[in-house]
Amino acid sequence: MVKVPRQIVFVTALLSAWLVFAVIFAGFFVIAEQQHDHTGKNCRVCLELQIAQRLIEAFALAGAAVLLARFVKSVTPIKRQVFIFAATPLTLKVKLNC
Repeated sequence: MVKVPRQIVFVTALLSAWLVFAVIFAGFFVIAEQQHDHTGKNCRVCLELQIAQRLIEAFALAGAAVLLARFVKSVTPIKRQVFIFAATPLTLKVKLNC
């Protein structure tokens, strides 16, 4: 198993926490501003609501894809690994002195 440096783990955890934070507060913003007063055709609050809803939908779709991939990986047993052998001069240990 490959050992991952602690810095990479920390940065990954920090980015994951930030994304969760963004999705949660986007949801709060949608709930809080759903019944706002429209200012006209180009309402800034409506635009922000659309952006927040797209963010939530994107992360919901990504989360569903991750869960589906993990489920498929856990259900399908891998009995052995298949390696494809490519015959190259390096793998055949051929000297290329001209």
